[in-house]
Parts: sequence; structure tokens; C-alpha cells
Amino acid sequence: MMETALEPLLERLLALTLDLEKCVNDPQEEPEEWVKIFEERQGVMDSISSMLANGEVLSEPLKHKYVEKAYHCDQKILPVLNRRKEELAAKIGQLNRRKTANLQYHGYGNFASYGAFFDQKN
Repeated sequence: MMETALEPLLERLLALTLDLEKCVNDPQEEPEEWVKIFEERQGVMDSISSMLANGEVLSEPLKHKYVEKAYHCDQKILPVLNRRKEELAAKIGQLNRRKTANLQYHGYGNFASYGAFFDQKN
């Protein structure tokens, strides 16, 4: 089979998608690392799109070898990303409630950082 100009890009897309899946499934990995992979992956997808728009043809064997595998990885990644997003939203909501309670009861800086309570009435 003759290699087309798309094949190296498709191969890179699949490799980046597999790396992303590995990062997302690793609880120790920080979301900042995901962003780097997402950005590089988006650049590869933009290059593929422009090549397809310029008349390059995506053959069935290439579709099966690279695109379908990347698509299936994406389907596994999305639920994990949504779950992590919901967890972060819950943590942010919890922090905002704590902040509001602290401001309501203590104001800005009227409390000791070690947990002691000082009665200010006397």
C-alpha cells in the first residue's frame, strides 16, 4: 500500500489520542498536561482538515487503521472528562460555600488561623 501525505498525520493523531487516554485515566496526572496534548492534537486535526479540503483523499484502510481507533479512544475519554469536570465543579461549589460562610461569620481576617475563637463583645 502506498503511503499518502495523510498517513503520518493520522498516525500522530492516533498516538496523541492514546497518550491523552493514558493521561486522563491516570488520577495523578494534572489537567494542565491534558491541555498540552489537546492543543497538539487540535493542530494535527486542523492539518488533516486542510489537506482534506485541498483534495487529499482518506482511503478506507487508513480510516480503519487510524481514524476508527482514535474515535473509539475518544468515546472512552469523554465520560472520564465529564466525571472529572463534575468533581471539580462540586469542589468549587463547596469552596464557595465555605468562603461565604467564613465571610458571613468572621468577616475578612477576624479569625485566628489556628482555629481559636475570640469573643469581640467585651
